[in-house]
Amino acid sequence: MYTSGTTGDPKGVLISNNSIVTLIAGVKRLLEGADESLTMNDVYLSFLPLAHIFDRVIEECFINHGASIGFWRGDVKLLVEDIAELKPTIFCAVPRVLERIYSGP
Repeated sequence: MYTSGTTGDPKGVLISNNSIVTLIAGVKRLLEGADESLTMNDVYLSFLPLAHIFDRVIEECFINHGASIGFWRGDVKLLVEDIAELKPTIFCAVPRVLERIYSGP
């Protein structure tokens, strides 16, 4: 995994299998604490870069529960259409992405 390079050149960072397993267990505990759980009926819309660790952990959680993962077409202008087509039950986004969705094309 490489850092984003926001304060300099990207750097390689080691992420152990144990840390990923721990993150997956943490997400599971978080959901259980909210009286929620992932099921085979859940759908995650992945639109972050595949090298993004958050996205990879969420995908692993979905795979672990037999849920589905849909991938956007790579065009922010089509993201609303991708959401309509894939009907994600979980959509993780930062405020700026949500602002773009609400403001329209």
